[in-house]
Amino acid sequence: MAFMWFESLQATSMQWHLNLTKTPYTWGEGYCGALGHGDEIDKTTPELMNRLKATSLCRLP
Repeated sequence: MAFMWFESLQATSMQWHLNLTKTPYTWGEGYCGALGHGDEIDKTTPELMNRLKATSLCRLP
């Protein structure tokens, strides 16, 4: 899966990215729900944040 990123935020164990349509994707360690997917499962590939899929974000915190 190829992605073109608009903006990225990388921490030590997780990553947040906005694609060109400004839709949020995260991956990394899911400890304590850190990825925002409503679970604690580690993600090895970018996964759409379903809770925010209808939201167009303009920037990451």
